[in-house]
Amino acid sequence: MSLHVRAILLITLVLFANASGFTHWLVTEDGKIQYQVASPFNLRQPFNLLAFMQQEDRVSILRDLKDELIAFKEELEGRGTLEEFGASFNRGDPACRKATPLSSFDLF
Repeated sequence: MSLHVRAILLITLVLFANASGFTHWLVTEDGKIQYQVASPFNLRQPFNLLAFMQQEDRVSILRDLKDELIAFKEELEGRGTLEEFGASFNRGDPACRKATPLSSFDLF
């Protein structure tokens, strides 16, 4: 290879080494096509055929986990506040009923 061809190849490699590609694009309301980094469809290894084929399975797993977490959060919010839980626990536990509150002790 001649020195001229090597120089052009080296310059091309240096220019494209810093380029970052995106694998998930969407059309905005304005009609612009933009990349979306924070997407479950964004591939870390776009050359990996197996990862591409399993992409839909991973997205469905993520959706199921999100739905499960939302349901768990709603269940926790439906139980009441932490103070209400503490008061009901103290009423039901015999050791807590016998104990005196800490505020009645002089800790200093």
